[in-house]
Amino acid sequence: MALTLSEDDTDDLIYFARAGELGDFREALETLCKREGCPVEDILGVAVDGESGNGVLHMAAANGHSDIIKHLLTALLPSSSLTTLLNTRNAAGNTPLHWAALNGHLSAVQVLVEAGADPYIQNGVGHDAIYEAEVNDRKEAVDWMLKEGGEGLEELGEA
Repeated sequence: MALTLSEDDTDDLIYFARAGELGDFREALETLCKREGCPVEDILGVAVDGESGNGVLHMAAANGHSDIIKHLLTALLPSSSLTTLLNTRNAAGNTPLHWAALNGHLSAVQVLVEAGADPYIQNGVGHDAIYEAEVNDRKEAVDWMLKEGGEGLEELGEA
């Protein structure tokens, strides 16, 4: 039987990630894992807002909560689910990296890219994370991604 969470459980995780409440987030995630008898990646795979398609990593990234992002990454290591979670698209096709970049949260961008988030993924309107940062005047994020990503990102940013 497939794992499902109640709307309240999902809302709690998403709220704690969005608000940067690391202690509450950690406690809620641990409680759900124990109650459901499953690993973190199973919970994170279904803790998604049904309307927007945003998961907890989207919310933490959008609001620059690098501590929550790091906690999630640590909880998933060495899981094969890590890359999937990092590159999960919401209903608009945005990944957590898109959201961190367009909001100019440099530390979140750095943590995501260094963990393996794919900066080349395009959202539903054909924009990658570097483009989203650029059109939103997030110079630090743009500069870091161009430097870190090398020529491939620079060429995409100029397109």
